[in-house]
Formats: sequence, structure tokens, C-alpha cells
Amino acid sequence: MIKYNNTPSIVVEDNVLSPALCEHIVNLAETKGLGDNLINRDGKYIQDEIRTSKGAFFSYGDNDVLDGVIEALSGMCGLPPTRLEPVTIQRYQPGQEYKPHYDAFLPDEMGEMPKSSKVEEGGNRCVTMIAYLNDVQDGGGTVFPVLGLAIQAKQGRVLMFGNLDENKIPHPASLHMGLPPENGDKWIITFWFREKDVMVTKKELKKALNSKNSTKVDKKPVDSKLHAKNVHNKFKEIAADRSEMPL
Repeated sequence: MIKYNNTPSIVVEDNVLSPALCEHIVNLAETKGLGDNLINRDGKYIQDEIRTSKGAFFSYGDNDVLDGVIEALSGMCGLPPTRLEPVTIQRYQPGQEYKPHYDAFLPDEMGEMPKSSKVEEGGNRCVTMIAYLNDVQDGGGTVFPVLGLAIQAKQGRVLMFGNLDENKIPHPASLHMGLPPENGDKWIITFWFREKDVMVTKKELKKALNSKNSTKVDKKPVDSKLHAKNVHNKFKEIAADRSEMPL
């Protein structure tokens, strides 16, 4: 494990996902089919000019193997799966990139959050985790330009970082970018955790699917102890105690 003590806190752990598991996740995306990344602008969905890769999205409960990965990585960051947005598996071909951006949602010129972000319901994105699904020899790394830090894409490696400062405001130093691979493809799976619940538990999901009369599933409150009031302190705690990283 490599710890970077800059703010925001950044943790890199190698060999979290096995090569076979990485290949399985790639196959899941290829089988489902990859599509363009679209953004909602004034009620219309258009091609994202910032992220030019293609991807596939999966929700908790869609696939048992992927659910196991979600639960394990949730354990690494100390936040429950119910805080997780649908995960995205992305393929970057040579020339495709994710230009400098913040994962946390930023207010517009009027100080309002975009409606599509659903910040009022689930809070902001407090933690990001990126798992690299293949080795990329040239290019393809994740760069934090403010910090002068670059993380190379390596199969099985997981990058984890906080997006908010101590006042829960998007941290300027969390600005990052995904470099384009120079030769071959780059595959990653990204996990965005919110400050609050954004989905039901797997148990509740299965109960709803098995109930013929079920039309709505209420969210189950999560023990407040599982919520890190300060993302940075939580990262330091995780980094200091390897036992909190079950993989």
C-alpha cells in the first residue's frame, strides 16, 4: 500500500483484484455493450466532451460477482454500498481521455447544484475509487495536476481518494484527469460514494424483486457510525490500519 499524505488523502493499493476477476469484469462490460458517455444539459443528453471513452453502467444487484467487488471495496473505504452510485466500467482507446475534472459536483454561477446531480437527496461525491483492470505501459495514468502526482494504470491496482475538504466543499486539489493510452486499450471500473444513501440494501432489493405486490422500496437508514464525518480523517484511519482493508 502506498499512502500520499497530501490533501486530499490518496491511497493506492496493489493486487486488490486478481487478473481473472479483472478479465471477468471486462467481459461483463463487453457483453452488456459499451456506449457513449452522455451528460444532461438543459434537459437534453449530449456526448460528454470531457470524457471521450465508452462505458457500461451496473447497479448493485445486477451481477453477483460485481456485487462482491462492490461490497469488498465498500469495506476498504468504510462506507456502505448504499452510498454508491451505479458503477461504471470504462474502456479508453488510444487518444481517448478524461480531461481535468472534479468528481464532486460544483455549484453553477448562481450557486446552485445541477439538478441531475441529486445532491439534495444523496449529498455530494465524497469518495472515489478507481480499479485498473489491465496494465497500460504507455500513458493511461491518473494525474492530479495540482499535487503533481501521477498514478500508473496497473492491473488489480485500486486508487482511492477524497473529493471534499473538511467543510465538505469540493477540494481544489482533487482535480484529476485520465491520460489517454498510447498503445492498446485501458480498462477501469469507477466507484463514486455519496455522503448519504442513494440506493437500497441488497437484502431489500431481493425482497422487492421477490414480492409481486412491491412497487416501491423504502431506503433503510444506515448506522450513523458508518458515515465518516470527515473524509480525510477516515482515509488516514484506513491507511493506518491494514485490517480495515479485507482484500
